[in-house]
Amino acid sequence: MIDVMEIVMSIEVKTTRKCSYCKDKIILETGNFVIYKDNVYYHYDCFISFMNSKKRNKLSQDEIMDMIKESKEKNSDKVKYIIDKNHFERYLQRRYDIPCLPKSIYTRLEQIFNGTYKNLSEPISPSDLFDMWKRKEDYLEKTNQWKIDKGEGISDGIARFFYDLAILLTKLDSYKKWKMSQEINVRTKQNIIEENKSKIDYTKMYNNNKEKINIENILEEI
Repeated sequence: MIDVMEIVMSIEVKTTRKCSYCKDKIILETGNFVIYKDNVYYHYDCFISFMNSKKRNKLSQDEIMDMIKESKEKNSDKVKYIIDKNHFERYLQRRYDIPCLPKSIYTRLEQIFNGTYKNLSEPISPSDLFDMWKRKEDYLEKTNQWKIDKGEGISDGIARFFYDLAILLTKLDSYKKWKMSQEINVRTKQNIIEENKSKIDYTKMYNNNKEKINIENILEEI
């Protein structure tokens, strides 16, 4: 008998779409694709071939390159969302031993991602919720073990998902504060680096380097 969960665990997470030109899979993680007219996907080379095959309103190569650049800039956030969401959903499958996530989980996640779930003041992105989940894995395990010791442990994967989700949502404010502090730390470090760069006298560095070169030349002559 085939163990579906074993197959899920062994498969590398890839986010795919179908190329409208060659009909083969596009792996979004590679970045080697173009989105045309909002929701039509092409491999990079396939898109160029498609545009060159047009009989009417044919574009120059420079115009095609501009379209590709514009598409990447326009759709970068959309693609990140799709990839993050897929990786998070595959993580949930593995963590809670659920071969196929049920509609109830997808519906709840969509409510959270678009900010319509009760008591949420704003949406939570898939990447943030995924990050929260991974950071709190040990805490969630200890909480469930505490319930097991009391004879109240949750063994069903779907029920455990909803229980853990409820716990994580109570931690949302503290996570947001932590994330903000991390962003401030990064900006502070960057500012310090830039300040230090502005204080460097590159003229002296050049002169010192030149002097070193001259000394080395003299030593060679000796």
